[in-house]
Amino acid sequence: MNRHSSSTSSSFLVALLLSAALLGASQPESSIVRWTTLQPRQIRLELSTASDVVVRDTDNGFTRLTLPGGGTSSQPGEVELPSVSRWIQIDPTLQYQPAITTSEPVQIDNVHLPVYQAVDDPTQFVSPRSSQPDLVLVSDPIILRDLALVQVTITPFHYHPETATLDVYTAVDVELVPAGPAEDVPYFPPKLSRAFEPLYEALVPDFNRDAFADEYQVPSILYILPSNTSAVLPVLEPLFTWRQRSGYHIDYVSVSETGASATSIKNYIQDQYLNSENPPEFVVLVGDAAGTYGVATFHESWSWYNGEGDQPYAELVGTDHFPEVFIGRLSFSSTTELATIVNKTVQYESNPYMNGDDWFSRALLVGDPASSGISTVITNEFIKERLEFHGSSDIRTVYSGPFPSQMVSNLNDGVGFFNYRGWLGVSGFDASDVNTLTNGFMLPFATPITCGTGTFGSSYSVALTESLIRAGTPSQPKGAVCAIGTATTGTHTQFNNAVDMGIYYGLLDEGLHFAGAALARGKINLAQDYPANPDNYVDIFTHWNNLMGDPALRVWKRYPQLMTVDHAYGVTVGTNYFEVQVTDQHGVVEKAMVTLWKDDDNSLFVSGYTDENGRVSLPMDSVTVGNVLVTVIKDGYKPYQGSFAVAASDQNVNLLAEGIIIDDDSSGFSVGNGNGIIEGGEQVEIHVPFMNLGTQPDSGLVATLVNTSDKVALIVDSVSIGILDSGQVALPADPFVFSVLPGLEEGTPLGLRMNIQDGHGNTWSGDLRLKTSGSFLKLYEVAVVDFSNHVLDPGETAGLQISLMNAGTEPATGVTGTFMCSSPAVDITQETSNWNDIEPMSVQDNAGNIFTLSAADDVLPGTKVPCFLVVTTAEGGYKSFFFELTIGVPGEGDPLGPDEYGYYIYDSGDFMYTSAPNYNWVEIDNRAGGPGTDIQLYDSGNNQDDIKVVSLPFPFTFYGTAYD
Repeated sequence: MNRHSSSTSSSFLVALLLSAALLGASQPESSIVRWTTLQPRQIRLELSTASDVVVRDTDNGFTRLTLPGGGTSSQPGEVELPSVSRWIQIDPTLQYQPAITTSEPVQIDNVHLPVYQAVDDPTQFVSPRSSQPDLVLVSDPIILRDLALVQVTITPFHYHPETATLDVYTAVDVELVPAGPAEDVPYFPPKLSRAFEPLYEALVPDFNRDAFADEYQVPSILYILPSNTSAVLPVLEPLFTWRQRSGYHIDYVSVSETGASATSIKNYIQDQYLNSENPPEFVVLVGDAAGTYGVATFHESWSWYNGEGDQPYAELVGTDHFPEVFIGRLSFSSTTELATIVNKTVQYESNPYMNGDDWFSRALLVGDPASSGISTVITNEFIKERLEFHGSSDIRTVYSGPFPSQMVSNLNDGVGFFNYRGWLGVSGFDASDVNTLTNGFMLPFATPITCGTGTFGSSYSVALTESLIRAGTPSQPKGAVCAIGTATTGTHTQFNNAVDMGIYYGLLDEGLHFAGAALARGKINLAQDYPANPDNYVDIFTHWNNLMGDPALRVWKRYPQLMTVDHAYGVTVGTNYFEVQVTDQHGVVEKAMVTLWKDDDNSLFVSGYTDENGRVSLPMDSVTVGNVLVTVIKDGYKPYQGSFAVAASDQNVNLLAEGIIIDDDSSGFSVGNGNGIIEGGEQVEIHVPFMNLGTQPDSGLVATLVNTSDKVALIVDSVSIGILDSGQVALPADPFVFSVLPGLEEGTPLGLRMNIQDGHGNTWSGDLRLKTSGSFLKLYEVAVVDFSNHVLDPGETAGLQISLMNAGTEPATGVTGTFMCSSPAVDITQETSNWNDIEPMSVQDNAGNIFTLSAADDVLPGTKVPCFLVVTTAEGGYKSFFFELTIGVPGEGDPLGPDEYGYYIYDSGDFMYTSAPNYNWVEIDNRAGGPGTDIQLYDSGNNQDDIKVVSLPFPFTFYGTAYD
């Protein structure tokens, strides 16, 4: 391969490409384009064949190049060349320099490429003086809240207009090599955002969760209110209550406090983001952009339209267009309209309309090709395909008129999604049609993305997106629960399509749940399709597309499942834990978010997630007498809303967990290092204080320590408390004693509970909430060490260098590891290694003693083999890590695969493999003497394809589904 020198682009890209994202785990790879991660921050792009990218246009003599899922990095006036992009997660404290290696170019003759036009202009041939994009462009670092990224854009072509020849590079490797410390390290929140994490996983195929702290921030929403808050706050109360029940920390502020200008409002949001313990993840602008209830918006200066947009409110760190918060607007002109929007939002999420009809996954897809061309239909067909892939069976498509009546009729039937692609005026569908709707609480996620649908910046006109969310009354809603539209009359089809497809791919394929996240994904997709930001159109359309509705809205994608939630319905004051069990008809429900909130005095507000057994135990400190709300939320399930009572009692004794004294000074029964912290291998004495929380004295009190885990062994488990007067606190002189298993990780819960019993037979229980301090090892990086491509190729012997991170508070000493792989494709010749000592919050590799292994000669390139690394420490720690190792990189003569199901694709060119098919044309056309039957397919012109369904003469199983 050839090595190229390169510097990062001076016109750095704020971008992302649908194609690159579509090559992620949930989307089948193209047979032409293949990405491979060779090692962290090193990627390879491969094209199966050079000729497959060339499409000849015999009508006008042009040659078009195509890369499946690709966009273009060409600027207007340059050679039109397609490109593909990939996102790479980087260390924000470092600078990087790209090292580029390519295959020898394949030359294709008689290629006549056009000049790239950002919008539809007369096509021109390239002149010898036309410039063309670089082979590789690497963007400036891009900040997406918690994540630092760069975009690597590859244009694997070089055109020679003077000879009409094209060089095609069928393999391009790009490695980001550290080049010293970064000049400026941007701000990152101290804790990771759960709301943003699915977006990180969608954009970065090798997203490294272990690079962040284990703890997530409390979900947080900031509401920006108009100046007349006294009229607005009572109307917002149901929304605030629901959000707090759902586990959100909420703040609100009036523009009379922030300042009325858009800049002043943004400055306030930015200050809250940079200085809050729980920085806002969602920002909700409550008000129209002008009028009685005004919250200002921004106007861009890239076009003469000066279109409105709320996007700048989301751009809080760096100079890119990637959001640090998800943004949306509740636009209203009266408090009745606001009440309607609030009730739509709360009812849609908390108590969705469930009448047995799966309107949730039903969709209305409208494409009007009359003025905008067939791509409006193709875009909707893409969305339809994704909906069908995820189980939707009732998808209503409208591709010809009369449009308004068909749209009204289908919306009234109830749909979960409503998408429109077409021309200015929405094919005649307007606010008057919205007002005739009768869809009630069957409210869609609406995306009418075309000219003018999101022009919300004036007080004298109402955008279609505003009409959709305002429609109806609080008790009789209609229209939509939220709507994304585009400002100004100057939009362009290709950019609208890119945003539209990105929104739905994010929701349906990438596991995004929030309306604000879907909008952000659509904008990021636009930028990835056009990484060079031609004529500032990425800037413009990122600004013009806006969400009318709550950005924290969880979008339904199917009929909600029901959960069963078990918990106590009453506890006494002083009980310091509360257990919840969540199941459904299939068994336990993992990762359901459970929130306890005492809404009358906020003495309790805590959330947690159910474990693999569907259980969660939540701490309850200082909760007062009264009612506590219990809310359980999991995407795809109808939320559970319940409660329990906290009551006072004449007799009520419990422990005070915050006052526990830990003794590990190797005196008495204790054996430890004397630092007052529980660590693996120690024998610990604990002195536990108890308090009489009742109104009467109590006597005969005995406390018994109960072990609910296998992490400790009890030595002294019972202590006498004696007599306690009401309100009295006692610290018994006698300690409880237990030993801790060696090698426990940082933060391991010990599972210790305390049962207290008095002389009258009353019993109480408390949770000690004790955890260990120690090391916490994580698998940080796995890299193949060889003398060529950093890939273990078939027949090759190579080394395996593994980096471990210690995320604990104590050193991990004497770290050793054993590498295991059960696949016959791999032979391990050096299975043990060591890392010596790894200090807290540091990373160390085994470069001085790497593993060695060999791959069998007959392994198919691209095969992934399961591997395990078992690590032990001198402290007695034991931990195993699973990862997959890819053997080889498929070339033109290799089969493609395996995919997630395990399938490989062989073609006749893979002649070195016995499974490769032999080319053998079998004529079935009966007009040419074949045995087939004409099934009467008629194609009457462009985009007038005909479809017939025929029965197979034999059963055929594909991806586990039998067809006949």
